Amino acid sequence: MPWADEVWDDLVGHLTDADNHNRATAAQLLGNLAAQEMACGAAAGHLLAVTVP
Repeated sequence: MPWADEVWDDLVGHLTDADNHNRATAAQLLGNLAAQEMACGAAAGHLLAVTVP
């Protein structure tokens, strides 16, 4: 998705939001974006960077 790079950092920022609804929504959107981009081979690095400590 061409716009995914534009919103990725904002979504990652919401993973630490005080509002659990915002955190959950951001996590779901990131997972869906990663799944779409992994089908194209583009998001593996992004996904690993935010999920692996």
